[in-house]
Amino acid sequence: MTFRYKDGVQGAAIGPVCLFVFTYNEHELLELALEPSPAVLLEHARRQGWSPASESYPLAEDCRDSLEELGDSAASFFVRAPDLTPLERSQSEELVRVPFEKLTAKLSQEGWVFVGGLFSEFEGNHDDTKIYVALRRPG
Repeated sequence: MTFRYKDGVQGAAIGPVCLFVFTYNEHELLELALEPSPAVLLEHARRQGWSPASESYPLAEDCRDSLEELGDSAASFFVRAPDLTPLERSQSEELVRVPFEKLTAKLSQEGWVFVGGLFSEFEGNHDDTKIYVALRRPG
């Protein structure tokens, strides 16, 4: 799989790059007749992990260069709703932390290096909320 980074640089030019995804699977929850509230999403996210992306995704347009920037993108989606109760706000903040804690563990345990990433919001009938990251092996 090639990864188009900003400025059109192909993955091969910066070393072998693999694309991983963390999905919140809202559509799966809806099929189970579960409302994807912050509490339900959080429970589901805790069971999820990062997996190789089955689809190719051109990250060039909205690619974030750091984990902090990528986390800020996710936080602006989950925590921005003005009508969240204090409990829902806390759960929403945790929804952002969970995948990044798992990603940090993956980076340290498996030796990957973060190249870039993209946060993709839930779209009604089209797609679940996902976080894509491009990782490469050092060297």
